[in-house]
Amino acid sequence: MGSRPATRRDYIGAAFIVFVGLVGLTLRGLYPNSAIMQLAPFILLYSFLAISLYLAHRENIRKQKLGYQTGLLAKEGTVVSTTGKAGVVRIRGELWAARSFGDREELAEGDTVLIRRVEGLTLFVERTASQSKQTK
Repeated sequence: MGSRPATRRDYIGAAFIVFVGLVGLTLRGLYPNSAIMQLAPFILLYSFLAISLYLAHRENIRKQKLGYQTGLLAKEGTVVSTTGKAGVVRIRGELWAARSFGDREELAEGDTVLIRRVEGLTLFVERTASQSKQTK
């Protein structure tokens, strides 16, 4: 397996494991024969798992939000089919429902369009500058 450079997240994880170990040693010194020492490993383990899952889930949600909305803005696509000011656009090999941005112009098949806004699964597009000059 190839190695990757250590990230800030790796260092935080390692520091947390060291911290858990130190807390365990401290508790063992303070309460050598108590019931808390029987529960301490489980409490620490489940705390670590809960924090890890939360951080991983939070990172995935952030990636999803950035993925399709901001990732599509200002990208170019091609109109595949149209019904006036609405139609279907192919962008990065995917088909998307599209509407004319501001309902200003009608879309025609084969037009190259630029994405101006994303609302749910509908893209609001306008013709590129070169397409607008050709139609006038």
